[in-house]
Amino acid sequence: MLLNIPDYDCQSETDVEQKFIYPLLTHPSFLEIPPKAILGKKSLGSMPFVEKSTLPRNYIPDYIISFSGLPVCVIEAKEPDTSIDLAIKEARIYGQTLNQNFPTGINPVRLAVGCNGRQLSISPVDSVDAVTFAVSDLAIGTDAVAKLRALIGTKRLSDEARKTKKTISGAEYTRPIRRLPTQMFLDRVRPNALAQYLNPIYEMFFRAEDPEKIQLILDQAYVDTRELREYDNVLHSLL
Repeated sequence: MLLNIPDYDCQSETDVEQKFIYPLLTHPSFLEIPPKAILGKKSLGSMPFVEKSTLPRNYIPDYIISFSGLPVCVIEAKEPDTSIDLAIKEARIYGQTLNQNFPTGINPVRLAVGCNGRQLSISPVDSVDAVTFAVSDLAIGTDAVAKLRALIGTKRLSDEARKTKKTISGAEYTRPIRRLPTQMFLDRVRPNALAQYLNPIYEMFFRAEDPEKIQLILDQAYVDTRELREYDNVLHSLL
């Protein structure tokens, strides 16, 4: 509160969105959600499915929190004079509608949050049950902040996203190496019988320092462009 982060005296919807909710989400002493996981209105844009819902025309939530590439939480801000019930209702409907765009049984959006600068409510998207906090109680180090972190903190939201991703992934995969017989890893690899004959030649051509050997490479191993094309033509005709 001494740092005025977040702002507890919001006068407009913009204040609630930018001066209270965003600092509350990102500040290390509050929810500590990575900024890259928070999508704002500019990133979201108006979605076609909104037109088929009961939401206002061209409705866009203030924030969507996403983990593991999946939307998990929808947040709606309202001005202080607007009912908190309307804020949480719109966030919940948007979350439900967004879930309908995923396959049957896959509902990545789990939570809806509404805030009017005086109260903050959290609700599952599939239930009207909500937990409501007085904004004035959400001060650094309080039990209210600890409870809020348990409900919509980074750990809770990332865990929900992992559960959804596991459902989408389906059956677990087995690495091919697991299907090989164990004995193969116990047997020693035998040395190549030709290694003792080929190694001196490799050493001579690839680690040559003697001027005579370098000249030998230039005379007998170097292939110019004309020859290379000739070989390519022969190979092409054979193919």
